[in-house]
Amino acid sequence: MIKFIMKSLCLHDVHSLLQAKILLSQINCAEYLLPHVVLQAALDLHTRGTNWFWCAPRLFIDDITGQTLGTASFLPTNDSSVLEIGYGTATEFQGMGIASRGVALMLAEAQAHDSAMRYMAKTATNNRASQRVLEKNGFTPCGKTIDPEDGELVLWSR
Repeated sequence: MIKFIMKSLCLHDVHSLLQAKILLSQINCAEYLLPHVVLQAALDLHTRGTNWFWCAPRLFIDDITGQTLGTASFLPTNDSSVLEIGYGTATEFQGMGIASRGVALMLAEAQAHDSAMRYMAKTATNNRASQRVLEKNGFTPCGKTIDPEDGELVLWSR
């Protein structure tokens, strides 16, 4: 089992990444794990007044090599008491429990910060691996929706 830590990116790092003052490769993170749109969304959310704790992208970093194994972020919803969680694992580390353990760390940190917060997520109807991550973290399916880009999605809540 790979040991890893969770690190929240600081606001300065997000600014630096967006301005290309530092590159994702410099923090051992594959570009597809932390796309520009996620970094910009975090910054925009903070600019609109959201506490950086809820905006900061999280990295799951190998304790020995420093390589980013996966990432996760909170996303706002129409209900201020509910946050969406999004996550991904580097291709070469999928199937090793990184996402399940990373989401557990993220949720534990969030619960310590605000125990009243509730969480939701979305998965593709055929993405059984992602659905298992949510099941292992206490989420249950609560409906379906259609996304213009991703098609039919299963809604999850916790």
